[in-house]
Amino acid sequence: MNKPICVLIVEDSEDDAFFLLREIRRGGYDPSHRRVDTPEAMKSALSDDSWDIVLIDHVMPLFSGPAALALLKESGLDLPAIIVSGVIGEDAAVDAMRAGARDYILKDRLNRMVPAIDRELGESRQRKDLKAMQEHVFQSQKMETVGRLAGGIAHDFNNMLTAILGYTYSGIRDLPEGDHRRLYFEEIQKAAERAANLTQQLLAFSRRQIIEPKIVDLNRLVIDTSTMIRSVIGEGIELVTLLEPDLYNVEVDSSQMARVLINLATNARDAMPQGGKLTVETNKVTVGQGANGTGNSVAPGDYTLLTISDNGVGISPEDKEHLFEPFFTTKEVGKGTGLGLAT
Repeated sequence: MNKPICVLIVEDSEDDAFFLLREIRRGGYDPSHRRVDTPEAMKSALSDDSWDIVLIDHVMPLFSGPAALALLKESGLDLPAIIVSGVIGEDAAVDAMRAGARDYILKDRLNRMVPAIDRELGESRQRKDLKAMQEHVFQSQKMETVGRLAGGIAHDFNNMLTAILGYTYSGIRDLPEGDHRRLYFEEIQKAAERAANLTQQLLAFSRRQIIEPKIVDLNRLVIDTSTMIRSVIGEGIELVTLLEPDLYNVEVDSSQMARVLINLATNARDAMPQGGKLTVETNKVTVGQGANGTGNSVAPGDYTLLTISDNGVGISPEDKEHLFEPFFTTKEVGKGTGLGLAT
C-alpha cells in the first residue's frame, strides 16, 4: 500500500508537475497535491499546515525559487523544501541552499527526487519528535516549579484558614439563634471553606496532599456523594445515576474521588445555565489486547468504568487540548481556578 503524502508544488508548468507526481507515485507514495505559481497562491496554500514537503521550480514567469523560499520562511512552517529545476547553476544552487532549500534536483534527473523526499521526511519527523520532547521537558520543569510554589503557599494558607474557621465556629456557637451577627460569621465560614477547598486542590496538584488509597465500593461512593452533587447543581438540573450491580471494587482515595465528582458536576452545571441532565454511570468493562484509550495504551484486563456526562454546550476542540493544564479555565475571573481537572 502506497504511503500518503501531501505535496505543495510551486511550478508554472502543469506538464512538469505531472512528471513530478508520476515519479513520486513510482517511489511508493500516494500524493495529494496543490500546484501554485504566484506569491498570492503560495501564501494561501501555506495557510493550510497539512503539507509534508514543498517542491519548488527555480525560474517561473511570475515567481521565483528564492522568493518562494522566502515566503516559506516567513510562514514559520517547518517544511522541507527541494528545488526542482530544469536549469540551475552552481552559484544559484548554493544560494538556494543558504535560503533554506534542503536539496536541489535537475528535472532530467528525477530519479534522485524520491530518495531525497525519503530523507527529508525522515529528518522532518526527527525534528518534530525532538521539538515535542523539548516542549514536554520544559512543561514538566515549569509545572514542577509552579507545583512547589503552589504547594508551599497552600500549606501556609491552609494553616491560616484553620485558625479562621476555628474562630468562626466559636463565634457562631457563642451567639444566640436570631442574632444578626451570626449571618456575618456564617458568610465568613462559607468563604473560608471555599478557600480551604482551593488549598486542597493546590496541595493535590503539588502532590503534597496526603493520599490514602483504600479498597472502595465505587457505587457506594457515588451514592454518598449524590447529596453534595445535588446541592452543587441546583434544582434546575436532573441528576441521574445508572449504577451497575456487582461492580468491581477500586483502590482510590475516597475524598479525592469525591472531589473529582464534585468538580465535574460543577463544570456540568456551568455548561447548563438553562437546566439539563447530569448522568453518573458505572460499568464493568473488559479491555482486550491492543486496546487504546485517550491516546494511551491500556493493559488488557477487567476494569471499572466511571462515566460522567451532561447535555450542556460541550467543549470546543481548542479547549480540549488544554483541559488538564493547571490554571487553564474558560470561566470569568473569579469564577474558576483552573485546577478542577488538573488535580
